[in-house]
Amino acid sequence: MNKKACLIPILTAMVAACSGSLAPAEPDPVPAVYSLGFEAGKPRILVAGSEIDLVVRNSGPVAEDLTVSLTVPENDGEYLNLFNTKYDAVAKAAPQSIWSCESAVMKKGESTVTLTLKADLARIKAENSSAAFVLPVTLSTDGNIASHDVRYLVFPTYTTSDAGHPVVHLTHKDAWMEVWHADGDNDKACVFCPGGGYSSLSGQGTTTEPGVFEGHGMTCAYLHYTLPLDPIRGRYDLPTQDAEDAVDILRANASQWGGYTKVGTCGRSAGGHLAGATAAYHKDKVDFQILLYPVISMDISRSHEGSCYQFLGDTRPQYLVDAWSLDKLVTKDTPRAFVYYALDDTVVPQRYNGEAFCKAMKEAGAECHEERWMTGGHATPASVNYPNAMLEWIKTF
Repeated sequence: MNKKACLIPILTAMVAACSGSLAPAEPDPVPAVYSLGFEAGKPRILVAGSEIDLVVRNSGPVAEDLTVSLTVPENDGEYLNLFNTKYDAVAKAAPQSIWSCESAVMKKGESTVTLTLKADLARIKAENSSAAFVLPVTLSTDGNIASHDVRYLVFPTYTTSDAGHPVVHLTHKDAWMEVWHADGDNDKACVFCPGGGYSSLSGQGTTTEPGVFEGHGMTCAYLHYTLPLDPIRGRYDLPTQDAEDAVDILRANASQWGGYTKVGTCGRSAGGHLAGATAAYHKDKVDFQILLYPVISMDISRSHEGSCYQFLGDTRPQYLVDAWSLDKLVTKDTPRAFVYYALDDTVVPQRYNGEAFCKAMKEAGAECHEERWMTGGHATPASVNYPNAMLEWIKTF
């Protein structure tokens, strides 16, 4: 992954052209195929920095110079409505004032060219918008539309909370992150995912880890992630995308929010599942994870029934259960973890969750600090070791 612009994913656009098998003819553009650097079904890219390279590739050398441009479709409002419907979003159309992208020429005999989209972060913040911006784009060549395949660029927006903390608004409906303790010298940052069984968000502000980390060298972003409730139950892609975006935003703003160099995830209960899933699937972005009495398994017979039901929906095929059971995703490269749990937890049976995860980490040779207690229950760590053990652990790397 090219991390030129604040570690933001690259958007790669590919345009195919045809040439005759005998005498070469002028190539005719055909519909482009875009690769956004996200998993299939997630046609979006987070724009948190000032510019992003868009590499246009042809299937072979062009016969003549080819001018390539980004184009906003004339019916962009229709595409915005489609985006908002598909992704349960309330995004607004990106104003022309916040972005620019000049055309580029693919020279005769060449097969690639780079477009550079520039986003003015200062203007984005000045908009003071509580809804993210979305820009639908397609590709044109020499004035002709080369692709009717519309893709979306996403611009998170910024406001300030009543407490004076930066608030970043994500794309999905009612999804945002509030950044705590952003000033000062912090060497680490984390995204905190509250629990609530994927049906609610438990605790706010100082009642959870943003307050615990204060004064301990940690910038912490409280993530108000998308809940997969009716009618979007089972849309696990929405909260997981929120968490990935939050990590990207923390990395993009490191110099402004404490100067940290390591970014991790943290979560309680179902939030621990979201934090661990983000670490499992984005090892290149996540340096550490803190899982407190976590949901690990998506096997409803071994885990919290409500979390499994909300996250994966009514039908839970085994391949999805395996894909989102964190103990099955552990490798030697899984980010280091701090795991706290009590064996008398009757809400999330930790023998099949926290304990199973720690066992998998140790067997894989991944670093894992396990705080295993016989009593303590769920929701409130009751041991005398909390939060001191966690705060001491984060100083060890």
